[in-house]
Amino acid sequence: MRKFFCFFMFLFIIVFSFSVDLNLNHLDFLRDKFLIEDEEFYGYWIYADNIGNNYIKKGVSEEGVSCVDDVARVAIVYSELYKIENDELYKMRVKEALDFVLAFQDIDGDFYNFVFDDGSINKLGVTSRKSGSWWAARAYWAISNCLYMFDGDYKNILIKSAKSVEKVLENNLNEFGLINGYSDISSIFLLGLTEFYKETNDKQSFDIALRVADGIMSTQFESGVFKGAYNESKDSFLWHSWGSRQAEALIDFYSICKDEKYLNSAIFYADNIFNLILSFGPVYESKDFIKLYEQISYGIETYISTASKLYNITKKDKYGYYTAFLYSFFEGNNNPNLIMYGDNGEGFDGLHSVYVNSNSGAESTISYLLSKIRLFNIPEKYFKFSDVVFSKYNSAEILEAEKLNSGIYSFSMDNKNNVRIEADSKIVLKNNFLKSLKGNYYIYVSGEFNDGSFLKVYSSSNKSEQRLTYDNGFYYGGKLYCDSNKITFSFNSDSKMFIDQILLIPEDYLFVFSKDDLNYFFDGFEVKKTDMNTFSNEVKGSSFFIEYEDYNNSKLLDLKDVYNNNGIVSYDERKKGNFDNPEGIVGASFSYEEFKKKDKNLVFSFDDSYFKVMNYENDNFVLSSQTFLFKEDLKGNFLYIVGASDHGSYSSDFIIYYDDGLVQKESLRFSDWCQKTFFDESIFLSFDYRYGNTGIQENISNHLFLNKFDLRDENISKIIFSSKPTMHIFSITIR
Repeated sequence: MRKFFCFFMFLFIIVFSFSVDLNLNHLDFLRDKFLIEDEEFYGYWIYADNIGNNYIKKGVSEEGVSCVDDVARVAIVYSELYKIENDELYKMRVKEALDFVLAFQDIDGDFYNFVFDDGSINKLGVTSRKSGSWWAARAYWAISNCLYMFDGDYKNILIKSAKSVEKVLENNLNEFGLINGYSDISSIFLLGLTEFYKETNDKQSFDIALRVADGIMSTQFESGVFKGAYNESKDSFLWHSWGSRQAEALIDFYSICKDEKYLNSAIFYADNIFNLILSFGPVYESKDFIKLYEQISYGIETYISTASKLYNITKKDKYGYYTAFLYSFFEGNNNPNLIMYGDNGEGFDGLHSVYVNSNSGAESTISYLLSKIRLFNIPEKYFKFSDVVFSKYNSAEILEAEKLNSGIYSFSMDNKNNVRIEADSKIVLKNNFLKSLKGNYYIYVSGEFNDGSFLKVYSSSNKSEQRLTYDNGFYYGGKLYCDSNKITFSFNSDSKMFIDQILLIPEDYLFVFSKDDLNYFFDGFEVKKTDMNTFSNEVKGSSFFIEYEDYNNSKLLDLKDVYNNNGIVSYDERKKGNFDNPEGIVGASFSYEEFKKKDKNLVFSFDDSYFKVMNYENDNFVLSSQTFLFKEDLKGNFLYIVGASDHGSYSSDFIIYYDDGLVQKESLRFSDWCQKTFFDESIFLSFDYRYGNTGIQENISNHLFLNKFDLRDENISKIIFSSKPTMHIFSITIR
């Protein structure tokens, strides 16, 4: 067995021998000496907060400062690197990580998880006490995965430790072969069992692995939105990205047992789930509804590892491409198109709909690094696409019912778990997409419906009608051919309905992207060059003709047609504002009363210039690549832009075009509305309080900021803004 494994590794290095470009600086930054019961070991800090572009290592008072969960995965990272580059530093890092892990093993074989900053082991906390669960399984996986690197006495110590915890985990298997009934924890155990058998040929470990593999397969969904995924609950529908290594574990197990059913299960998973993830990103969780955010490195890594291993088993092109495209999440191929790693190898902690949580703890950094290692395990022909960003594509869509146009139909809001609408007997909801939908789509709905509920869906002249039937977490609502950017959903029931999310799942996916000035598409099977005009399903509509008002030598731009955000609300409307929560329908807002205190007409002066804050339903616009066009002559000495950022301080470039053909590129910078100036912009207005997302007055200082730019003595023909959905503009004046 050992000889075969070494021969396989030799072939692996020959086939995939390009240099490993991996920045380990931040991982080394997290590495530190920790006292564990009066003895020093090298471990890794669980968290590192980004404060002013510097990282501060930190723990959690009730948990600890370093843990088996993370350090075991550090051992995995370095053991996988060692397979590619036989570097003694990697072996040293593996051993010190394993020594740390072994220090937490109790006499019965089980593991504690956290150590406090005083060196005492956290033996009582719910995330640290012995439970024969996550951290025990990860310790077992790490030890087993690293056995090939050692021999002699130390290897015997590792084998003894592994067999001891293996017994603990085996005792926690239920009648179906799952640890405490859960497929996700069990998948980690299976990864360890497979590696342990590869190195020891232990028949008992193989037999346990067989039970666990069969148990995992028994949880696979055969239909529904998440067809192919594995249920992660014991008694209801539950699925999440993080920790979901079931298919990866089955692939590894197939490599030692050669039973095609395990490989076929992983293929069924990949062929159905990967396209969903390329559409939505690594969704945090799905239970009663899909919780898209926070999207974390720990989530996307599980798909990348699965795709990479599936390629290396099957040699099918599509899994090589899937590996690269899934990895491109880190390179900005995500909903807000933001990079998910730092210059020193930081894996950022989380992605939201419009911003990145750039804290970088051990788990996120490890997951990023392991993802990149998996990328090194595929050939260059796929690897080269790992930094692409999809542009126009046919992908799965999620619609929040409360954000759709209900026209004449009324409904009430229900806040159970996720915001959803409550309707009696009938409601019609309409949506206009920014692109035309092309092809057949399966319709699913989350919410609560009785057996007498029906859904009619219309797109152009096409129509489908279906009784809503429950199917693994969602209600199936029929199949519709779409050929328009407009779609209408008509719900009918003989009783009350609760409608949360509407999902459109394409029968045929299509992802389009550019690379090195060439255009390509990926249809889930192969990558082909294409003419981008072939896929002209995007609706144009971000250009606006802007007029202005002359006021005391200032030209006040009329932005009412551009406004797309309701950020200033009165006391009576305080529960309807939403300046800073793009993922919901309500959020925190500026106080209208605070503006009125400063000027009852909402006209403000600054630097001998005047500005008007509009009092419409919307009062500011989020930067989303708007183009301003001007019919009248427009020129001046200075351009003033008033606004603020949410969820941090941000900058974004914009371009001014002049009639003589010259252009001027500038950088717009707004600090966070509830913080002091981060950039060098001026504070335009300051207020003492705001309205929170529940309508409560919050005594938090908040501000609008002003940017000033010099202009050329020439008429302006247009201004083009970039997309930065955390930046808001309230007023623009030219003087």
